[in-house]
Amino acid sequence: MIAPLGRRLLMAGTTSFVLTIAAILALHAASSVLTVAAVAATTVLLAWFGHSASSAEHSGLAEVNAAWALPLALVGRARFGEFLPTLVVQLGAALVAGFGASALGPRIGEPLLFADPTFWHVGLITLLTGVLTAWVVLAVDGAASEALIAVPAIAAGSGPSIVLVIAANPAVTLGAAAGGLLPWTIAAITAVGLLAVTAAAAFAISLVAPETSS
Repeated sequence: MIAPLGRRLLMAGTTSFVLTIAAILALHAASSVLTVAAVAATTVLLAWFGHSASSAEHSGLAEVNAAWALPLALVGRARFGEFLPTLVVQLGAALVAGFGASALGPRIGEPLLFADPTFWHVGLITLLTGVLTAWVVLAVDGAASEALIAVPAIAAGSGPSIVLVIAANPAVTLGAAAGGLLPWTIAAITAVGLLAVTAAAAFAISLVAPETSS
């Protein structure tokens, strides 16, 4: 049995808010290793929470990350008609978290020193992260361990600019921009690009390895 949409949207907003706050705080950590570890661990915890709410008809992972919802919808584990309201709620919660963190200013400490990512870096990280995201979310929705869900965040955080550790979640990416950690243009390109790549990758996976998406 699928939970009511209102309850699932509440879950979508809550998880987006929590991950955005965790990511912003992590980007103020003492080292990039701690940043990546914190974002990856929080993502895994929320994935476990979402997966535990799954049913035979619907994957609860769709409410945790819009970039997870698209691949799941493509293979029938989420509803396309619910993607837009879920994305809007996730984005709204992430922006609230980001602007809230920005209002706190220096009270949350100084962020890590990093250069703004170039468009080349954004393109490469988005492509890599999108493909990995589609693969791991379909695998985890099947029988794989939730720990796999950390792979895209780790890959994104291993790039030339540590701020792209948030690139595996489009709402959190825009939330980081609201928090003053990322230029809006870069954040928007990253978010839209990730959704496009995950959708394309999931479609390719469903054709090449249909057992992975079932």
